[in-house]
Amino acid sequence: MKSLKVNFGLKIILLICLIVYSCGIGEKIIVRNPLQTIHYSDNSKTYSRSMTATDKELIIAASDGNVYFYPKESKNIYSMFSTPNKEYRDVIFNDNKIIILAAADSSEVISYKLENSKRLFKTPFHGVFLDGMDYVDNIIFMMGDPVNKEFSLFTSENWGESWKALKNSPSAFNGEAGFAASGTNVKILSKSIFTFVSGGDSSRYFRSDDAGETWKSKSMGFKSCPTCGAYSFTILNNGRIIAVGGDYLKPDVKQGTCRISKNDGQTWCAPKTDLNGYRSNITEVNGVLYACGTNGIDFSRNKGKTWSSFTEGNYFTLCEFDLKLAASTTNGTIHIFNLIK
Repeated sequence: MKSLKVNFGLKIILLICLIVYSCGIGEKIIVRNPLQTIHYSDNSKTYSRSMTATDKELIIAASDGNVYFYPKESKNIYSMFSTPNKEYRDVIFNDNKIIILAAADSSEVISYKLENSKRLFKTPFHGVFLDGMDYVDNIIFMMGDPVNKEFSLFTSENWGESWKALKNSPSAFNGEAGFAASGTNVKILSKSIFTFVSGGDSSRYFRSDDAGETWKSKSMGFKSCPTCGAYSFTILNNGRIIAVGGDYLKPDVKQGTCRISKNDGQTWCAPKTDLNGYRSNITEVNGVLYACGTNGIDFSRNKGKTWSSFTEGNYFTLCEFDLKLAASTTNGTIHIFNLIK
């Protein structure tokens, strides 16, 4: 009789393991250690919310108002483009030119030429807190928090030389705004298709197919609270969109941290398994999704349907660099990881 109980117990355990694995949450969790740690600042309070990479170097826009460069070949870190008392929230690079978004209650957008460090253009945005920007060719789309109950939306058709405020910006609900967590709540898909996501008491996906003349919006189903909602999103092929976020003040709460659309944002649903907590940035590299936040980095091999832990720690933003994953963390450092294969 005792032997029968043991066998029955083993069968139950095996059945549970099989169920867990078949549901997509049984993948072996491997907490990865970084291959390399890059110290770009001696100030322990410095961090970076935005990075980008060229063929030659990693570009780090930091909270201390400096842009740091880490060349692949020499690996000698240097800094340029200091803006005192400003926190850099986003950075983009194109054709030897770099544009930096310095966010504050009154923000600035600054353009430099890399080869001679010459400042090309500096545009102040008085009374506007800017959240993020994206570009296609020489066209940049940028969004900021609502002013007079309308989202602050701007475009540039000459790579930041001049800016135009969109006349038909969509209205914001009470308590709705953008999150300047990693500069990735904005996407421009073509010269005419602009998109962005919001958060707060309402969290919506916005899309314009006519360069900002008209807008459509859809609720994404995130929880409503001042620090809740979509913080970052990415757009894949076939109309699939994955948004990540959650509640910044409750970083370990897993439920409600990811939303997926399979039809260009018309409807949204939850994944089969949520992320392991609040996430501020999502990026895609070689078909694998990575999302980072206060308590770690997760990854998904199946377009966001299920998520597994990649590593633990406090991370702000991610990007591909030199065929690896660069992850911004605390204490003025960047961690470099091998990509998932």
